[in-house]
Amino acid sequence: MARPLRKVGHVKKLSLASLTVLLSCGAEPSEPIEPGPARDAGVVEQARDGGAPRDGGQPRDAGVFEPPCDGASGTFRGERIDVGGEDRFYFLHVPATYDCTTPTPMLVDFHGTAGTTPEETYRTQELVALADREGFIVVRPRSRFSQEGGQAIYRWDQNPGDLDRNKGFAVELVGFLRGRYHIDRKRTYASGFSSGTNMIAQLLARTDIFSGFGFVGGGFWNPPFVGTHAPDAFRVYAATGYRDYLVSSVPPLFDALLDSGLDEDRIWFAENDGGHELYGWQFDEMWRWLDRGERATDEALGAGWREVASPTTSSLVELEIGADGTLLATTADGSILRRPGGAAEFTVATSLPSAPLTGLCLGTDGTALAVGASQVVRSTDFGETWSALAPAPEFEGLYFGAAYLNDIDCPSARLVLAAGYWASVGSEDAGASWFARPMHYPGTTFPSQLAAVAVSSSSTAVAAGYFYFGRAGADGVFRALAMPSGVDWLMDVANVTTRWWVVGERGVVLFSDDDGVTFEQQTTPIDDDLYAVHFVDAEIGMAVGRRGAAIFTTDGGSTWTLRPTGIAGFLGGVAVEAGGNAIAVGEGGRILAFDPTE
Repeated sequence: MARPLRKVGHVKKLSLASLTVLLSCGAEPSEPIEPGPARDAGVVEQARDGGAPRDGGQPRDAGVFEPPCDGASGTFRGERIDVGGEDRFYFLHVPATYDCTTPTPMLVDFHGTAGTTPEETYRTQELVALADREGFIVVRPRSRFSQEGGQAIYRWDQNPGDLDRNKGFAVELVGFLRGRYHIDRKRTYASGFSSGTNMIAQLLARTDIFSGFGFVGGGFWNPPFVGTHAPDAFRVYAATGYRDYLVSSVPPLFDALLDSGLDEDRIWFAENDGGHELYGWQFDEMWRWLDRGERATDEALGAGWREVASPTTSSLVELEIGADGTLLATTADGSILRRPGGAAEFTVATSLPSAPLTGLCLGTDGTALAVGASQVVRSTDFGETWSALAPAPEFEGLYFGAAYLNDIDCPSARLVLAAGYWASVGSEDAGASWFARPMHYPGTTFPSQLAAVAVSSSSTAVAAGYFYFGRAGADGVFRALAMPSGVDWLMDVANVTTRWWVVGERGVVLFSDDDGVTFEQQTTPIDDDLYAVHFVDAEIGMAVGRRGAAIFTTDGGSTWTLRPTGIAGFLGGVAVEAGGNAIAVGEGGRILAFDPTE
């Protein structure tokens, strides 16, 4: 298990305004699933046993176990069950291959914050397809809601007392389904996204019900009762990106699990450099780990790649190269590495007790800035020494107490742009003071969620993130551009004079040759998420990302060539040098060097 960062305290519950944003966070475009066989929409037979899991099936006269067989296969929406006198709802999908004579595994998945029918909001298509391939039952309970501002907000800890009510609901629902389907007790798992991770953390002591837990996009902020466990009691999958505002809630989860007696090798932190999202690939990765203990492992390094000595084992999440060849890299534990131009090795320039530093820039005048969450650090000597600055303020709403920044660019001390979750700011004095640089979702005055920004020498700026893609020209006003179809997150931006490249999930690369006024999508040989892109000139560049993904071009991206690294971990930063040689950094502190001639 690689630990993302040390404990920095429990995440603060967000304001109502930020919850409104979260209503659509991670949501996929609405694509209704074909309903399964019709069921009575009214009454269902409830298992009433004081909340304890109900045994499925009945013994025959001869003592032979007879499994329950009254549950049908199909997709069922808006199913209801009475729990303590309250109607509770859930989504259920049972594969067509279900056979009541065979114990069938089940995944109970707890949704993130959303509006109407939240149990169908997050990656339902991918989850149902996986359940059909793997042959497991999916049930998605619906949380309770509150009516605020004329809109229903569904969140597992939205109202006082909700967590206890919802624990009872989860137990009752599993017991009821065991009474209708032949469910494998040793292969029943719980997973959750965003507020759903805080929910399933409250069930960590219920190993009589669940034999594995998957946390995506968070850990917990309401301390759970974890209990005491045998070292191999269950497996845990945790996947929260370093550009996710809930990443600070993950280390307390790891600490609680290890304190409970669970062995470290039963916990897989599936690191990535993405934002707050439930990505489609996470269900597949989670299922293979929870159900079979399978995970990707490193292979031999690919052609052209070699390992470079690293002074850290903390994951490297960003890399920047200066005009003199100086390289700077930031880590998941708040350190900054430096390799002067012409030097052979990186050294630790500074180590500050902080959360991940996800954004980094190095200007031609020696100004360097790094950001992550609400922290800002600065160097005036090309990254040799650093000092902490006051956080940037939030200009468009109070969400975190200070601007939560994911990325920053600084061609010079007087031209600085930074952005993150519901915050985008500029500075003309190297971060000593800040002013608003608004980036709103199209047709609204609502601030966007940003992962990456870049500013050209001519002051053109491009920003990208969650369902947001925008450009500011000479007037400094950001105007939204069209997002590519099927992509929720764009992760990084690079430019050379009037050429721009933007990369994101599913291997997408966007290109502009008119200073960002228009973009077209380039063809790539990869569908893994891309986290970083860099070009040394208008033709030679590289993009890197999830599972050691790396693609290379020598013609401005007209053609991209797959250059496999062979590593299983993510790559979060890349810098291309003259001639096409490159440095890539990523998971576990790894530093790789690339030579295109090998």
